[in-house]
Amino acid sequence: MMYQIEVTTHCNFECFYCAGRAMPQRHMPWDLFKSIIDGIPSGQHMVSLQGEGEPTTHPKFREMAEAVSARSLVPFTITNGAQIDADWMASTFPSIGVSIDTLDAAEAERIGRHKLDRVLKNLEALDARMGPKRIRIMSVNYGQSLDAVREFVRARGYRHSVQSLQTKPDYAHRYPAAFDAPPPRYTYRCRYLERPLKRYYDIEGREYPCCFIKDARLHEPIAAMQEKMAAGEIPPACTGCREVLTAGSLPIPRLAAVARSATDVTDTGDAVPELSIITTCKGRLAHLKQTLPAMVAQADTEVIVVDYACPEGTADWVAATFPQVRVVRIERAPFFNVARARNSGAAQAHGRWLCFVDADILLAADFAVRVRPLLQNDAFHVFANPQPAVLGAVVCRPADFTAIGGYDDVIEGYGTEDRDLYLRLLAHGRRSEQLPGDIVQALSHDRAASVRYYELKDHTLSQRINATYVQIKQDLARQFGAHFLGVDTRRTIYAEVGRAFRQAAASGRPATRVEITLPAALDVRLFDWQMTRVWTYLLNPLPPPLRVPEE
Repeated sequence: MMYQIEVTTHCNFECFYCAGRAMPQRHMPWDLFKSIIDGIPSGQHMVSLQGEGEPTTHPKFREMAEAVSARSLVPFTITNGAQIDADWMASTFPSIGVSIDTLDAAEAERIGRHKLDRVLKNLEALDARMGPKRIRIMSVNYGQSLDAVREFVRARGYRHSVQSLQTKPDYAHRYPAAFDAPPPRYTYRCRYLERPLKRYYDIEGREYPCCFIKDARLHEPIAAMQEKMAAGEIPPACTGCREVLTAGSLPIPRLAAVARSATDVTDTGDAVPELSIITTCKGRLAHLKQTLPAMVAQADTEVIVVDYACPEGTADWVAATFPQVRVVRIERAPFFNVARARNSGAAQAHGRWLCFVDADILLAADFAVRVRPLLQNDAFHVFANPQPAVLGAVVCRPADFTAIGGYDDVIEGYGTEDRDLYLRLLAHGRRSEQLPGDIVQALSHDRAASVRYYELKDHTLSQRINATYVQIKQDLARQFGAHFLGVDTRRTIYAEVGRAFRQAAASGRPATRVEITLPAALDVRLFDWQMTRVWTYLLNPLPPPLRVPEE
């Protein structure tokens, strides 16, 4: 289990979104810290030294981390990176988090993240001693472009976690224009109250079931919170929490307003577009020249084009022809990853709904007008191609897209990323609604030309790998929860599935039955035994459709 301790509320940064800047500034006394540590049961529990302050500013931070290790517990921390002793941290922490929201020094200074050059220099020193696999970059998405940070993380081999702005009043009073908040309705279910996933201790040593509660005036024992929730009453500390809100009452992000004025947030009154239409291009400029005018002409929409290192100069053509279109450039990418491209476009979107369409999809002139009254907050909306695994277009709420982690860019094309998104939105509790098929049209094109920027592989083999990978994710989601699998685990599973299928194909066996060894991170360890799970999958082709004889 995770034990998180807020060791200080002091900070040497002034991040505009941080609830700690309005709290009394103090350090946790050593005796209080020791009493909390001594009360944690033995076992491989992680103890994270972090809260609403910068943990390294505590005068006894080293002693605290070493006290955690002395109890045979696992120390962890998240630091802003301004003051790092790389040698000591590498020898003390199995892994560590470093907060970086932007690589633009002026933007970092504007939002209160000072001394970016020092942070990056310290990160480099930490990397040299720990290696990239032990470092996780932590980013808050407040509406800025995260493309540069994501590229930096991928190039260095770090892990990456992105957190959206918090919607609870404890936080949101610092950015009042960030969300459109419908009347709250509650599920009266909370995973943190139903089973002990975490224990959080604030600067005064008060115990909470999670780290989302920041107003200490609302503190009450966990048992009392559980009783209220069971009785259909929301504990005051849980008001507005996305963990207990129904799908239809989740606050809708208005991240554009925050990004425009992060240090002095006011409601500018700017209109938020109803739809953000996101399309991607790699070698399909000829199609985009036919379809983009129809996208731009839609009412109450914004259009985002992701130029995925397109050799035809797509970004330059779009900027010159349609200056109102937002262009996202991805450079030095020889092979096309449609999931990554769509995620990059979504990160720039300001609309109330995200609408993903391919470059070869032609929208009807009244597309947005007809779609808008059909959209429902507890659903996502699809335009399905004849193939059930491929979606012609998808419309979903940004909050839902963010909650499931967007498209899974571990998947290597062939339409499986659409089906995977579809299944995870269903697992997230959203309904699938079919929208009229006559408002989109797929342009015909040369199949060979459409795949020349994907990494060339055996098409059937790749489909089998993707299908099995998605099935394993579904099986694990049912067992551990929809958001259980991190990117490192997903990459390991995908690699293991690929290895098993390629080995079967090379041996001459029909690659219909394979055994997959799950990653060690998913093993169960009890006493002196380690249980390694090997799952067997049998791929059976679907039966041909039933033909009704003609009379």
